[in-house]
Amino acid sequence: MTRLGVPIDYVMTAERAQVYKPSPKLFEQAYRMLGVRLDETVHVVMGMFLDMKACHTFGVRGIWVKRLGQHGNLD
Repeated sequence: MTRLGVPIDYVMTAERAQVYKPSPKLFEQAYRMLGVRLDETVHVVMGMFLDMKACHTFGVRGIWVKRLGQHGNLD
């Protein structure tokens, strides 16, 4: 994680939570475990259509990392 240049406090995975997208329970469990509010976090995603859609549905800020030649809504 040294490439980012900032510390990462916690990484939440679906495997660890045993809850899988697009279930909002993944977000709910993460926020409960971390003890944070939605406005204190950001979800970094790879998939525009499934991942970003989940962010919008649940009200989570998302950052899309363009990979695999996918197009976003600005392309």
